[in-house]
Amino acid sequence: MTIYTDSDIVIKNRKIMMEFILAEHGKCHREKCELKQLGEQLGVHATRFATPPNLEKQNVSSEYLEINAHSCIYCDRCIRICQTKKVMSRAGKGSLISIVFDDNRSVDASSCIHCRDCVEICPTGAIHYKLSSNFLE
Repeated sequence: MTIYTDSDIVIKNRKIMMEFILAEHGKCHREKCELKQLGEQLGVHATRFATPPNLEKQNVSSEYLEINAHSCIYCDRCIRICQTKKVMSRAGKGSLISIVFDDNRSVDASSCIHCRDCVEICPTGAIHYKLSSNFLE
């Protein structure tokens, strides 16, 4: 069996899938979003598909962190970086999937120590800082 990964049809389908991913990704909070950089490498600079309307997902944001579930691509980097603390995990299936803290608690009610590791490792900016003077103290 021979598998071609660089044929015209494969490249065309890769670009279409990237457009779908970018449409679902929505607005990015990171200046250098890895997902958008990957799209540009494939030659996809914009998507012709509409961003889907916001589906109801649990808001686990806190006073210090904002978590945009629609920008999350569920790469699990945040979960892996937080593995020693065992604060973050994934819950749900399909369109109901989400990142949760300490068994569906809010970030503030969880054992999160706001180390910011998840913010730094997030490739899409789905987890980002809220500007708060209390956080800087």
